[in-house]
Order: sequence, then C-alpha cells, then structure tokens
Amino acid sequence: MALWLHSGAAWAASGGPDAFGYTWADSNSGGPAYAYVVNNGASDLGLSDDDSAVVAIGFPFEFYGQTYTEVTVHSNGGLSFGATSSWLSASNACPLNAGGQPSLVAPLWTDLDPSAGFGGVWAGSGLHPNGMNVFTVEWWEVEHYQFFGISGAATFEIILFEDGSIEYHYEDVDFDDSSWDYGADASIGLVGSSTFQLSCNSAYLVNQYAVGYYPPGAGCVDNDADGACEDVDCDDWNAQANPSALEACDGFDNNCDGQIDEGFDLDLDGWSTCAGDCDDTDPAVSPGDVEACDGLDNDCDGVVDNGFDNDGDGWAHCDGDCDDTTSTVSPDAMEVCDGVDNNCDEQIDEGFDLDSDGWTSCEGDCDDTSASTFPGAWDEVGDGIDQDCDGIDGSAAGDDDDASGDDDDASGDDDDASDDDDDATGDDDDSAALEEGELVSFGCACTQATEFDNGRNLGLLALAVAIFGVGRRGSGRSRVRWTRQD
Repeated sequence: MALWLHSGAAWAASGGPDAFGYTWADSNSGGPAYAYVVNNGASDLGLSDDDSAVVAIGFPFEFYGQTYTEVTVHSNGGLSFGATSSWLSASNACPLNAGGQPSLVAPLWTDLDPSAGFGGVWAGSGLHPNGMNVFTVEWWEVEHYQFFGISGAATFEIILFEDGSIEYHYEDVDFDDSSWDYGADASIGLVGSSTFQLSCNSAYLVNQYAVGYYPPGAGCVDNDADGACEDVDCDDWNAQANPSALEACDGFDNNCDGQIDEGFDLDLDGWSTCAGDCDDTDPAVSPGDVEACDGLDNDCDGVVDNGFDNDGDGWAHCDGDCDDTTSTVSPDAMEVCDGVDNNCDEQIDEGFDLDSDGWTSCEGDCDDTSASTFPGAWDEVGDGIDQDCDGIDGSAAGDDDDASGDDDDASGDDDDASDDDDDATGDDDDSAALEEGELVSFGCACTQATEFDNGRNLGLLALAVAIFGVGRRGSGRSRVRWTRQD
C-alpha cells in the first residue's frame, strides 16, 4: 500500500502517479475546469445524519483495477465501493489509511447532516455535456452537524466518468465557521490499493474549484489523439498542446502551463520571433513598437525608417542621407562628376580629378591630365596652351588691349581710334601686302604713286628725301611718293 499526501492552499496543483498509476490535477493547473453539473435525472436519497444508501451507477466503473456497478453513498461527504452502509463514520480518518478503509472516494469527509435545513444528497446517472456517461452525487446545501443551532451549508459533487476518471467540483464550502470552512476538519482524497490524500484537516479548498483524478491507461475523450484527455488538455483539438508537450515558438501554449512561447522572447519585449519580432535581441524592435528614425525597422513591417525618407531613395537623414531632398544622393549611391557629394562620404567628385589640381572636368578643368591647367590658373602668352581654361591662349594681364592700340585681332591691326586704316583692302599692320603708293623705307625698290596722299604721306616723303637724298620728280601735278616693293 502507498500513501500520497498533499498539503497547502488550493491555488494550482497537480501530482502523481501514485503506486497504482493515478494522477491528479486541479482546475488551476490543467485539470478539469470548474463547472458544477446539476444532474436533472438524479434522485434525492433522503439521507439523514450519519446515513447511507446503495445506488446503481448505471454503467461498469473501474476503480483501482476493480469493476463496480453500484456504490454506497454516505451522508458524511463520500462514497465507497463494496462497503457496508454504516461504514463512513462522522469522525474522518486523518490521515487516510489504505489499510483501514475500503475503496473510498472522499471529496469532503466530515460530519454532515443532510436532514438539517433545506438541503439533501442527490444521486443518479446521465450524459455529461462532453458526451460521456457519468454518475453524479451532489451534496446540495448540506449543513455541518452541530448539537445546537444552525450552521452554514456546503454544496459540492462527485462525477464518475465511464472512462474511470473522477472529478470533485466545489461550489461553496464555507460553513460560516472557521473550524469547518474549506475542509478545515475534513479528509479529501482517494483510497484504493494505494492512497491519494489531497488534504487532511486543513483549510485547503476554495469556492468554485475542481480536482480531477485519472487512472492509468483509462479511455478518455482525446479529440486530437495526443495521449492527453480533454479534461487535462488545454487544447484538445491541437495535438501539439498537452501537459506533456515541450513548449515551442508557435504562438500556442504547448505545455498547458498558461503561458505562450515562454523562453522564446529573448529581449523580453512581449514578442517572440514566431509572433513576428524581427529582432528578438532588441527590446525597441517588435510589431507593437512605433517606428523611429534610427536605422532600424522598429515596427517590423519590413521597411526601415518608413516615414522618414523624404526623397524615396531608401535612406533617411538619420541613416546618413546627406541630402534627403535628392534621390540621387545617399550613402549607397555611385559618385558621379557633377559637383555634388553623391555617396555622402564628405568628398565631392572624388575619383574625377585625375591631375589632383583641385578641379574636375565637370567643374571646368579643360585638361584634367595637367595640374597646371584649370580655371583661374596663370595663362602663359604664346605657348599654345589655354592654362586658365577661358578659351584663349594668353592671360588678361598679358595682352595689349589698351586705349592706344593693340594687335589682338585675327588680321593684325592696331585697334586704336586715331591712327589705323582698318579697311577691307589692307592696313598698315600686315607684312604680306601694301597699298599702292605706300612708302618703302631703307632703299627698297619703289613705284610712283599716282595720287596725292594725306598729310601723313607728305611727312614720310620728306623724311625719305632727307635721309637718302634721292628722289624722282613726276610729271604734271602729281605728287611723288616712295613705296615698298616685295
């Protein structure tokens, strides 16, 4: 024989197996949900103080390996198998002793008097809401025995299921006396070839509470065929959920402990990876978070910093976009020669200044292979190179564009207002051709002009005569001048 003892308040408990293999669980730990069943087919047994009655179960019921078809119901809060009607006395046995009592089912073995007050003991078979045949015994508004006066009343029941499981449901176990309330003077448990003692003379119970006992290998309603009966299976339609299952990260309470995915929320933000946490190492990231501009997908919608990327290039300013108004500028953009820091590395047009003179071709460097050629450089006159990239060979400081004359045009002249003869047929600046009648100096071959020239020609003629002492007079009224011959 073996004795299974349990003590403490009835808040959440389970246990077993005992020596025979029975296990138990309460309504707070995967056992039967509290649901007091009123059996409309039950009969009032008419029990008085310290009384009993033999009642047919209505189906074969197996208890600790023995099969029974009838039970003895006792007024003092229990039923027995194969016992005499006078056995269950007013004085409860504490502890329960498998060797001294017959096979016993005791939800509240204490001194009760069904004849006092307006209560009674009811028993009968019927069909449970889960579809299984059951036999119920109800102690309905039964008072505790006392010699004088009236006590409070208790309401509780036993349910025997055809698969061999047993349930106790406690509607109200407050007698308005602390020496009796909640099982303070009662024995609670099972007695068979071994003993399951839940409580003994201890205020263990609470109102609206249930306890289930389950025999080994007994048939049960197991809708998902996971080996756990629906009485203890927290989801009897999901084979991955039962009290023996390992918790998995799947959004379900697999092990029926009242928690979902425990152990899979690494950052303790209330979201696991299987529930949608896209970064379970950062508590600032989960489907329930508000998006912030921090380079993270805070709300796990698959978009980083959504709402903070003004130019739609996939980069917000907090991610390093140095110009969030231009989609061609971002940290992953390719640098191009356009005078802009395209890739946000704090350099402009890097890789496009081949001669390292500080100017790129897109900024106006007309020869990016020469470090001495760039806009603003000194332009050497007459070297055939446009060093300052202004389109002209020669710097502004090296020409003779003054008010008195220069020779900067393509044909060669002295562009002053007072002394050139820039006509279409020739001028006095070019070396290739002279006008007819022009002076040839220093004794060159001459021809005679046929027309008088202006005052400048007369001056030149006088100078020539004075130097060389030669001259030739013409006929008629013509003025004579010397001209150069090529």
